[in-house]
Amino acid sequence: MKKLHTIDKIIVVLILLLMIFVISCFQIPEQTNQDLKLREYPTHKMFLIEEAEASNMLNFNVEPPTENHWKLPYIPRMELVGNYNEYQKHWTQVAWRISGYDKEFMYMLKGENGLFNHDRQSLVYSNGVREPSYGFCQIHAGYHPKIVNDPRFFSDPEWQLQQCYRLWKEGTVFYGYNHREKSIPHFKFY
Repeated sequence: MKKLHTIDKIIVVLILLLMIFVISCFQIPEQTNQDLKLREYPTHKMFLIEEAEASNMLNFNVEPPTENHWKLPYIPRMELVGNYNEYQKHWTQVAWRISGYDKEFMYMLKGENGLFNHDRQSLVYSNGVREPSYGFCQIHAGYHPKIVNDPRFFSDPEWQLQQCYRLWKEGTVFYGYNHREKSIPHFKFY
């Protein structure tokens, strides 16, 4: 027997659907069921179609699109202003998205890190000891050891940014935010 090609299979399916539709348009008299004695069996209603009308069989309740239906949601954009490399531009875009487009969060990141590097350690020294603050938002290892000691902190910059934003939303004080005015010129929002 010859193998059916894809187009042949589609045609066969369409013909079968058309046949089912045409058959469903005819009104079958009630006595047909009695003649076949289908009422004697408990499953006789399994395939029984009652009061079906062909005009209602293909009603999908499709409404035409409204004017607002085709409008895309507005997504605020941000770009760095100044001499920044592709790494810095990429991770600030990730931070922008993670923060839900929070300008203040972006100003804080700039004030905390300055270079937008996920592996940067604080340059602050106290009594000759370098402060143990790391990453995009300079998370202090003493105050947040579970975050800084997590293996993902240095290996997964996106995870680190998620932790920064979570701390920010929970009210952690980031002192780099005190330099907000100096951070503003480094961003263009539109």
